[in-house]
Amino acid sequence: MRRSLTIVMLALLGVLGIGISSNVANAIGFSETCNKWGGCAAANMSFSNRSATIQGYVINSPSGPTTVMFEFYAGGNIFSTQTRTADNEKRSFHFTEPGPVGGFDFVRVWLINKVSSGYIQIGDYPNR
Repeated sequence: MRRSLTIVMLALLGVLGIGISSNVANAIGFSETCNKWGGCAAANMSFSNRSATIQGYVINSPSGPTTVMFEFYAGGNIFSTQTRTADNEKRSFHFTEPGPVGGFDFVRVWLINKVSSGYIQIGDYPNR
């Protein structure tokens, strides 16, 4: 009896459009991208109602430390910023950035050479 009630409830939720989901709106990212100084980064991002999760890596350049910077935008303004730096290494990262109700609009990603202060914008990644 319990099993059939559970099946009926799940079917009803499906008919009403109320699903059981992981709350992940979408996943997006970028493959390995390098600057002219030889520093590289790659990452995958997923967005939920109140956060963004970023997983990837940054590799230092031969000329010194390399930083990948993530700017989290909500309502057209920077809500927060996170950086990850590699110095003579390939550094992996995996973090979740908490955000406002409704989540982030997009994440802007920069690759920075710490010695020359050279910045390149890798791109803007929207929460679709």
